[in-house]
Amino acid sequence: MDDASTSTTTRFYRKQTTIVVLKWVLTATIFGIITFFTLFGIDFNSRITLKDSLTSPRPDAGPLSSRHCFKQYDYLNSKNQHYGIIPSVPVKEEDVCFNYSSLIRSNRFYANHTSSLFFHTYWSTDMTDHLTDNQLAAIRSFVATQPYQNQLLLWISKKDEANLLKVSSLWHHVKARNVKLKIIEPSLFRHTPLEDVDLDHRHVEETVKLAALYKYGGLWFDLDVLFIRDMTPLFHQEWLSQATCFERSNFASSTTVDSRFSGALMHFRPQSPYVCEMLSVASDELKGVANNLKPLKSLREHLYARVYYRVLGHRITPWAVLPWCFTDPSQCKKSNSLPSLFKNDKHFNKNKLASVFAFHWHKKWNSSPGSIFKYLVNQHKHITVW
Repeated sequence: MDDASTSTTTRFYRKQTTIVVLKWVLTATIFGIITFFTLFGIDFNSRITLKDSLTSPRPDAGPLSSRHCFKQYDYLNSKNQHYGIIPSVPVKEEDVCFNYSSLIRSNRFYANHTSSLFFHTYWSTDMTDHLTDNQLAAIRSFVATQPYQNQLLLWISKKDEANLLKVSSLWHHVKARNVKLKIIEPSLFRHTPLEDVDLDHRHVEETVKLAALYKYGGLWFDLDVLFIRDMTPLFHQEWLSQATCFERSNFASSTTVDSRFSGALMHFRPQSPYVCEMLSVASDELKGVANNLKPLKSLREHLYARVYYRVLGHRITPWAVLPWCFTDPSQCKKSNSLPSLFKNDKHFNKNKLASVFAFHWHKKWNSSPGSIFKYLVNQHKHITVW
């Protein structure tokens, strides 16, 4: 009887001890969580990605596609040395990127006396049924912010000409002599690696972009970009814009491409060897010439990445990469980014906005403009009077 009583008492005290321990553990956990959120902030814009060992490797580069592209390239005296627009410090933290961008200012004398430069963009009924107000705002932003001697060439296919020129089209609202409509003709591809390629309609924009830059040089921008200030200070070298401040632009994807290769904005000189190599790679892809390499997922970022690592592997200085905030200032952590152009936030930082060069709005052709979009459009309308 005494043994049974002792056993029961022991079990009771063990149960009580377990309950007390669990209570302390629960209390400590709750206290730890409260302390953590008190001391640390969580940015829900941050990305979650697979470990490097599980993600796709750097894209295969292979040998140069064309022998003549870099035949005249001066390795020691290249004009594409990366100085002046690339910070030497990380640009994800605080306002480092915006502060650096604000230091790059236009030289009024240079802007008024430099030779003319071509800007290029593309519109198609495959994008929207008609030219939208947001797309018109992109064209207007060029006229309002860039030196008068620069020209904008709007490239369209012959099949879209009637649609763009119909009486009700917003195209007729464009009142600027330096904005020209350009019909895509086979002559654009003459004397390029794409000259003898049967071009698929699915790749019109990608191939026109490369051919136009190769023939005319200048700045290509997708029609989902609003210019904010003069781009002239960035034209002393060739570059692509960075899409986000994060290394990877997609979530846990095996086809992820580094955000340095989005190509929403690109600046290259006429007959650039980089663009020549891009055209050669595009030609190989469209002809089905594998060169022992995996087929490219696209003729945009995947093609640019291949050529970038290819020229680097041949000890050729590649093009520069504009830091994310110069043209995509909403694409980083919430704490150091501007709000989306389609968000209503009347308390946005106007000084920070004035420090960047352009604002990429990611194909939201018909979305309702937010506070920053309206603010910029009103500025541009005041300057252009249309």
